[in-house]
Amino acid sequence: MTPDSPAPASPRSGTSLPARIGLRGRRGGTVLIALLLGVLIAGPTAAWGAWHSQATLPPATASTGVVGSPTGLECQNVPDGLLQNAAQISWQPPAGRDATSYQVLIDDGEAVTEISADPGETSLTLSRGLLENLVGGLLDLLFGGNVVDVTVVAVHPSGWVSAEPAASVSATGDLFGIYCA
Repeated sequence: MTPDSPAPASPRSGTSLPARIGLRGRRGGTVLIALLLGVLIAGPTAAWGAWHSQATLPPATASTGVVGSPTGLECQNVPDGLLQNAAQISWQPPAGRDATSYQVLIDDGEAVTEISADPGETSLTLSRGLLENLVGGLLDLLFGGNVVDVTVVAVHPSGWVSAEPAASVSATGDLFGIYCA
């Protein structure tokens, strides 16, 4: 018998040993492919079943996104340099909610100007320089003083803003600065 000659047939099966090994290899490959297909089909189905559950989430309410409005809005006249005056607007933080910053809204009847207060601050001083007081004050005297309404809104870290409170304070200007009206 030479190394290249086929092996003699097995007395039990009637086929050669390499032929029987090849047949088993094909059966093992078929089983492996069937197993792989089963995993590929059943895997995503099982994963979807684990992801998709019948559990319900707690109901959302409108109060979960509400940011409280600042309270106790006040205006106080304070000195602002030589013969100058400023209006200090102060407020109390909203109860029970953490606001990181505030926006002071100044409404002159035509437009609303927003001024951001520093985080944690609960007051803002409205003032203008000496030259602005002289020019603005003269214009106010000539054309009648302009009174502005000032309100404050809270800004939550998420970006949510409180509703404008019903309370507001008024301020006006003249030759010597800005005053609470």
